[in-house]
Amino acid sequence: MIPVMILMHVTMARKVIVNMLEENYDCDGNCTVDTDCAGECGGDAVVDECGECGGSGAGYECWDGSVACDASDCPDEPGAQPQYFTDLPNPTGESSLIIIQDILGLDVGDEVGLFDANGVLESCIPDEGCLEAEYGETLVASGVWTGDQMELVAVMSIDLSDFGGPILNGAVDGNDIVIRVWDQSLDYEHSSFGNYTQGNGTYGQILTVIEVLDAYIYGCTDPNALNFDEYANMDDGSCDYTIEQSIDLLSYQLNNISFNVNVWNTYAFDEALSGANVLLAYNDMNEYYVPEFGINQISPEITQGYYVFISGAKWGDTNCRRGSS
Repeated sequence: MIPVMILMHVTMARKVIVNMLEENYDCDGNCTVDTDCAGECGGDAVVDECGECGGSGAGYECWDGSVACDASDCPDEPGAQPQYFTDLPNPTGESSLIIIQDILGLDVGDEVGLFDANGVLESCIPDEGCLEAEYGETLVASGVWTGDQMELVAVMSIDLSDFGGPILNGAVDGNDIVIRVWDQSLDYEHSSFGNYTQGNGTYGQILTVIEVLDAYIYGCTDPNALNFDEYANMDDGSCDYTIEQSIDLLSYQLNNISFNVNVWNTYAFDEALSGANVLLAYNDMNEYYVPEFGINQISPEITQGYYVFISGAKWGDTNCRRGSS
């Protein structure tokens, strides 16, 4: 009976194999059905609307509530209005077009404001009792950075005072274009400078084109530095760090020393030598430090050498811990 059972198992196994071959492959092992995007014979994986094999489809929610594969597929947000640079003058009928082709250092949603440092703040109309126009810093155009070219239309002042007429608010022809930007994530306003390819950077030109606006905030971006700038987003190599310098001073003789760290604006000379019992110190500029008599004429400088005489028979030691290399 045992050989019969084995034969039955073998027969059943062969039947299963044959069924599997008939489902997706021929006898030579060739796939007889469609292969899915993952390369599986008879598989059901498909390319979704975002072009991903076996993906779950669009999942990025756009500003208008619609769903897309990513932000670049979202519809353009119509008429994004500034939330920060909003104190614009009334239109006068005269304007100046300023085109900004690209901006470095801003994120989408940040704002650009154009100012005239000596523009007309408010319209001066003689019939309404105004005798003299008031001049000062005036916002004349603004816009929201969307990642695409900006076209800003600055309100221009009109001066009809020679004919007894009004002086209308806005930028004055020939005044410099002052550019400021606002970083919404930091809630921080700062100046910015453009590379002009058309126009000379003043209001009233037929056409003004800024190829690139540099809106980076330059400064020290290292949180471990002494002069870390929380607003900086572009490091300018100005970081200062804590550096320690130890100086041993011998007794009963003049010690010729110098500082190899910048200690100005950080230490007074007496603080730099606070670890030593100094009797007398001076430099080649005939400046003296005599603590017993309250004399301190020296300012520590990295370019100067100093003669120091300590009192007592023991060695002295001084540390300068703060400064920049």
